[in-house]
Amino acid sequence: MQRPLRVSLTIVAVVAAIGVATAAWSAMRTSRSATAALPDSGYTTAAVRELEFAPRIVSTGSIRLRPGARIAVGAQVSGVVKTLSVRQGSRVRAGDLIAQLDDRDARARLIEAEARIEESTSANEQATEELARIEALARSGAMTQQELVAARATRRTAQARLNEATAARDVARLQLEYTQIRAPISGIVASIATHAGETVAASFTTPNFVTLIDPTNLECVALVDEADIGHVAAGDSAEFTVDAYPGRRFVGIVEHIAPDATIVSGVVDYEVTIRILRDIDALKPQMTASVSIASGRRRALVVPARALRQAVDGAYVWQRDASGGVHRVAVRVGVRQPDIVEIVGSLRAGDNVLTSGFPDSR
Repeated sequence: MQRPLRVSLTIVAVVAAIGVATAAWSAMRTSRSATAALPDSGYTTAAVRELEFAPRIVSTGSIRLRPGARIAVGAQVSGVVKTLSVRQGSRVRAGDLIAQLDDRDARARLIEAEARIEESTSANEQATEELARIEALARSGAMTQQELVAARATRRTAQARLNEATAARDVARLQLEYTQIRAPISGIVASIATHAGETVAASFTTPNFVTLIDPTNLECVALVDEADIGHVAAGDSAEFTVDAYPGRRFVGIVEHIAPDATIVSGVVDYEVTIRILRDIDALKPQMTASVSIASGRRRALVVPARALRQAVDGAYVWQRDASGGVHRVAVRVGVRQPDIVEIVGSLRAGDNVLTSGFPDSR
């Protein structure tokens, strides 16, 4: 009777041991799923830091002509182009002659207008003398009041005709001046649209002769992401580089921020205009620029850039807690730098975040 009892006790002990082991394994599995992931190897962490932050907003842009630095020069009168004094690439100064239209018709009109002035001047002088004579006779009673009124009217008519002739002469002179196309600004001839021998008609639109640009009147326009534009203000210092001069830095100051956005393929940017402070002569319009804008200093929480993760619902990091587990924490991204990123969220200085071995990348 003793042997069967021992066997029964042994079987009970084995069953109990199996049950304990099963319960422990189940508890461990539940614990792992509750913490989202427990990295076992191949991960690194970094501490969230609070520091005095002087971020630089990094963006791309281009070199552009400032308003008024590109002008299409046209003709205000119709006619045949007699001579064209410039070619593409020519440098001109304000007031230089660009083209000459056939001015024979304009000169004839001016001569006619000047002849009308002589005629009107003579008629006006005669009417003035006649009025003086009639006024003298009227005072002695030799002329009636009606004759005096008629003489005064004749004098006023003669004066009006002289004024009209003078105005016509001034218009004729202006039309003659318009046959000479002169440069309104100093600059370079960028393109030519009309050549010698062609006829231009200024009836409806101003014919374009040449396009002038002032290559020294440039600005840099950067496209700043909507997430960064709140950290940019007029007066911030900026610097940029262009592919034509690797390693050479150009400096400037933020002058203007566009009030409306530029949206391309769903990406929202704002144009930031930068006034270039020096070395403008080395730059050319439409050069591509890599821009860096210094925003104001402030205290901020930052994490390594490699710790930041991105999902459809926004940015997040994996935080490692004191027990060794990790969990996902949503954050709002501030200014991005090449190696660190400003974050706003529920994290505090000293918290540890994963920088590699992320649970969602396994």
